[in-house]
Amino acid sequence: MEQVVRYQVPFRVSAGKRLLTFAHKRWSSSLKSHLPPRELLQETHDFPCPYTFKVIGESNESFVQDIIAAVRLGMSYDFDPPYVAKETSAGRHVSLTFEPVVNDPDQILAVYAELQKQQGVILML
Repeated sequence: MEQVVRYQVPFRVSAGKRLLTFAHKRWSSSLKSHLPPRELLQETHDFPCPYTFKVIGESNESFVQDIIAAVRLGMSYDFDPPYVAKETSAGRHVSLTFEPVVNDPDQILAVYAELQKQQGVILML
């Protein structure tokens, strides 16, 4: 069965950040097909540049620590990256936002690859 996946990728224009939306047909259920193509990242960003990763998942300390470790590993940091955590009003979910400076599209894809391995992820942006 053919599915269409829509991506929203920030890119730079003179008026500031905008969202570029494009459709991509995928034939497999692999999470890898949800990643933005390397070529699109290269065309829409001036590297090195800040890049926002947002992960939404279960609100527990284990989830938060696992996501921080995944971003640290994907960015090849030897320290925990700075982040902002926001919990839902009911306390069931948490969103974690990271804004590291990335050097190239491969670094972005490496972070997403590490995030995909984590349990409890509901949404990655």
